[in-house]
Amino acid sequence: MSRSGRRWLSLPIVGALVVFAFAGTALAKAPVKLGVYSATTSSGSAFQFKVIDHCSKSPATRCLYSDTYPTVQAPCPNGQSGGGLLNYPQGVISKSGKLSVVQGTIAAGTYIKFTAVFKGNSVSGTLRALYPEQIGQALPACDSGTVTFMGQRGS
Repeated sequence: MSRSGRRWLSLPIVGALVVFAFAGTALAKAPVKLGVYSATTSSGSAFQFKVIDHCSKSPATRCLYSDTYPTVQAPCPNGQSGGGLLNYPQGVISKSGKLSVVQGTIAAGTYIKFTAVFKGNSVSGTLRALYPEQIGQALPACDSGTVTFMGQRGS
């Protein structure tokens, strides 16, 4: 075998080692930490939720379950004040630590969106809620606008 032949044989081996190294790094990434998280919205309302495992068909899945609810203000187009406790949606957290859950539609005037990003023991995200201005009516709707939140996992 010529010297150049050996070089060609070693390139696939080096390539395979690089792929395994990257795969090992991705697999070593810690999943979202389990436990109770306490968060506070940008308007000062506190709430809690739990991150649990084994909540779907995949045993490695993490899910967010609401524990307590934040209060949001949702000004209405007619000048009245809307809002109240926001019963935000629960959902599956991605392997990268992200969650985005939507219920309803903006066009229907009943809409809730909850997003979260988990990093270590911290979480940050947004929520938004639209409520009908009048019962049984879609639009116009009372709108909380986008409210941010930040929180920590309890010890």
